[in-house]
Amino acid sequence: MNFFTTILIILVECYLFYLGQIAIHNCAHNLLFSRSKRWNKIVGHTLCSMQLVAFKGWRAAHMLHHRYTNSAKDPHHIDRPLIPYILTHYYRITKVVWDPKPFFLAISPSILIAFAIIVWQASTGYRARGLVWIIQFWLIPTIFSHTLIAHFNYISHVNLPPGRGEDTRSFKKGFWKIINLFTFNFYHHAEHHLKPGKAIPTSDASVQ
Repeated sequence: MNFFTTILIILVECYLFYLGQIAIHNCAHNLLFSRSKRWNKIVGHTLCSMQLVAFKGWRAAHMLHHRYTNSAKDPHHIDRPLIPYILTHYYRITKVVWDPKPFFLAISPSILIAFAIIVWQASTGYRARGLVWIIQFWLIPTIFSHTLIAHFNYISHVNLPPGRGEDTRSFKKGFWKIINLFTFNFYHHAEHHLKPGKAIPTSDASVQ
């Protein structure tokens, strides 16, 4: 596999992992499968495991975010500049919803698969190639997706007060139209906060 092919695969996986975060979000609201809470839970658990997160904790933190948006009780509360916020985003959420047993149970399948790949490659004479694969094709996309979600939370809530309809912003104009096309209108965030139990709007019309 040459350098450019590797970079292309990593970029595609970064995009897919970010879509995975969006799918996790929709599973938390029981929106990915509108008629089955069970399937929302199954898919949410699976995707969270791939991204080294427990779905139970992810969902609990997100529900608190909707209930206490931009207040001190909001796990996503923005209380620092962008870079420090991104670097501490998941740590501060973890402090609120941390439960070690469900967390380690949730991520253990992905850890075991990664370990098996590393051992398999080492046992067939490829030494550290398995570890390199894990870093390139799993850890880098995982870190990218978490970073992008932290960035999304920051730009959609920074400097906004608590209050229904005032606690978030949407991004729809210019280049954001293209971003929304490839993220299923994920950046229509004000509309989502106004009606969190509904699917994200498919047009630029604001929710009244």
